[in-house]
Amino acid sequence: MEGKLQLMPLKLIQMADEDSQILKHTQQWVETINPSITALQVTLEEKSKTSLDVIKHITAHLQFYPFL
Repeated sequence: MEGKLQLMPLKLIQMADEDSQILKHTQQWVETINPSITALQVTLEEKSKTSLDVIKHITAHLQFYPFL
């Protein structure tokens, strides 16, 4: 599913939640790792990467002046 659709992490969470609710309601759900947790981990990794990119960009453009 991920390879065919352009999904944002929030959309992936919503789709996983809908699917799990259907399976739970029909008693076809097998308890495993909550899909929402996996999607949230992806979101956290993206935010961490973005933060790291910003820090790298800022430090690359800083000019250090020697103290007099």
